[in-house]
Amino acid sequence: MERNAPPTAALALRRGSSRLRTNLPARLIDVTASHDVRLENLSRTGARIELQDAPRLCRGESMLLQWAGFEHFGEIVWRKGNHAGITFDEEASERELLETRHLQDHVQRDGCETFLRRKAAREWASGLHGTGR
Repeated sequence: MERNAPPTAALALRRGSSRLRTNLPARLIDVTASHDVRLENLSRTGARIELQDAPRLCRGESMLLQWAGFEHFGEIVWRKGNHAGITFDEEASERELLETRHLQDHVQRDGCETFLRRKAAREWASGLHGTGR
């Protein structure tokens, strides 16, 4: 890489894929527990999360990240305070990224609480309530 390359170019090379900024509720499941987290950004190769209850997650720990009906196994690659970076075992699909972006647009427009109430009502009406989907 060129020594005087702009920081954004260096960052893109390090990450390997662009990030979708999000502010969505998600769930992180490790070998001992399940934690509510906030999905801050998402790419094909991983995600950045904010931990709600600051569980004791360590670098190298395996976990499952679930959001908006999607899930990916991965590994914690960094942790700083209540934030952590995850690399996925398998890349997220373009469909997952597009649907997450669509969902983020709705949450941004309607607010997270409104979105979650509507989602719960749709799940209840379709018989998915309580199934963990």
